[in-house]
Amino acid sequence: MKKNNKLLISVPYIYPVCPLSIDHAKIMLVADINARIARAEGKDVCFPIASHYSGVTAENTINNLNSNNKEVRNKERDKFIKGYKTPRKVVENFNNPEKLLDYYTAQTLLDLKRLDISCDYVNFYKTNEEDYEIFVRTIFNCYEKKGMLIKNSKDELALNYDDETWKKQTKNNLEQLIFISPSLRNNIISSFENIRSDWGILRNYGIGVRYRDNYVIDPMFDSELFVIYDLYKKFKYLNNDEKKEDIFNEIFEVLGGNKKTTIPIVEAVVKWLPTDLFVCEEHLKNWIIKKTFSESLLFKKKYYTNKYFITGMGYVNGERMSSSRGTAVLLKDLLDEYGSNVARMIIMFTGGHPSKMYNYTEENIKIINKMLKEFYDYVVFLNSQLLNVECNNNDFVEEFDKIYQELKDGFYQQVLVDVMKNLKKKYSNAEMEILIKVRNTLKYFMNILLPNIKI
Repeated sequence: MKKNNKLLISVPYIYPVCPLSIDHAKIMLVADINARIARAEGKDVCFPIASHYSGVTAENTINNLNSNNKEVRNKERDKFIKGYKTPRKVVENFNNPEKLLDYYTAQTLLDLKRLDISCDYVNFYKTNEEDYEIFVRTIFNCYEKKGMLIKNSKDELALNYDDETWKKQTKNNLEQLIFISPSLRNNIISSFENIRSDWGILRNYGIGVRYRDNYVIDPMFDSELFVIYDLYKKFKYLNNDEKKEDIFNEIFEVLGGNKKTTIPIVEAVVKWLPTDLFVCEEHLKNWIIKKTFSESLLFKKKYYTNKYFITGMGYVNGERMSSSRGTAVLLKDLLDEYGSNVARMIIMFTGGHPSKMYNYTEENIKIINKMLKEFYDYVVFLNSQLLNVECNNNDFVEEFDKIYQELKDGFYQQVLVDVMKNLKKKYSNAEMEILIKVRNTLKYFMNILLPNIKI
């Protein structure tokens, strides 16, 4: 595998305290489309997925679901039974955080498969496994060796984000980051001063990685460099009885430029870095800054994340979309009612571009259904015209390059309009040779945007 012929695409962990909203599904769909583009270009693609078992939300939810206060208990159960449509017997069986997280992890994975998301399900993992704890503790050992693990003014264990040298290096790196939607750059960088040393790392309750006197590491601090663990899981089969601690220490030594390695699993992990594209929502901007701090401290420049695709936030009736607050359109509901093709199109139609904020409206569904019906009819017509025609060439229509650039830039709605409507309109009376090019073009873009449609 050559460095310039691979795509390592990364997305935030699933946080499985409830069903997936279309806001979070949009992150996965953007990543999926970019992965499919890269595969069509002949690149090797790594598109990991995992669930984050960390924080206090799951524990608080379990406490509310089983509260002695009837009003609190009924309100929380109604949210799950009526809002999320989770079977009552399942909800009544949620008596610890792991059961809750396991259930919605399984549902999320099923929903993503139904949406035709082409991530690496084979190497899926949950962060409550022992190897992950070893990995995170190794990172904190690295922070300590660099002198950045301190006691802050509140006498809490913290990272020394106020260190001037570290801040300067991180600020320089931030200003060089590439964003697919450059308009969001200033919004992300403006969060730089939000990151301070008075943020404590440890919590005395919740679930997650245990550290120092059995405290729990806050979820904002245990996941900035998780892409390394993604790759470790992918190549774990290469481990020849090396201790886990030694593997992770070796990885960070190599990424920091301090040594070369002959350990096969370490070589494989390092070879796939850096992350070529990271896709996440705008509200994770503080986390992006923290991630950049960590990379600046522990990585040589060539291993820094290459590019970010920031997705815009969704609203329903003017309220911020949030599954946990009950103000979201759930992916599973769209899939149940409309199927994968319509669900993918609905997500692609939100805001015109994935980076834009949007207000969800069902008006788009009418437009999408009409587009799909007319497109299916056209494909039937096209295939009937080419039924006995040899189609060995891979030529495309003259608009291909323009549409391809729209696709690369993330204008998926416009690509759908061009492919499903505009090409049909322009070439409705074309000769056979041109119709072959039209079908080739439709097939190429549908394989990426709506892979469930066979042409």
